[in-house]
Amino acid sequence: MEAAAEFAAKDEMKKANKKKQGEQSLNMNADAGGGNKKIPILKITKGKLGTKTKKKADDDDDMGADKNKMVSREIKGMEEMHWRIFFQLQDIEKAKDKIEKDP
Repeated sequence: MEAAAEFAAKDEMKKANKKKQGEQSLNMNADAGGGNKKIPILKITKGKLGTKTKKKADDDDDMGADKNKMVSREIKGMEEMHWRIFFQLQDIEKAKDKIEKDP
């Protein structure tokens, strides 16, 4: 029960402080503006907000020329795949010939 009472007291103190700060800021704005109007607070930033830019490296121009060129590369196991398919095709052709000869 004591903890709850302490928490409630601290919470009310925080609310009171926030209220005082709000009133003080309104008073400061009213003094500056000469009336009860709120004055907007301007934040000056460099560039546009919410945009991300990427600096372009000097090497990017060279890479753009290479994009259109065909690049030959080694494919792992390509020779084995070629010969496996070659022999499979031979086996299929032999089977076709055998079927055609022996009706």
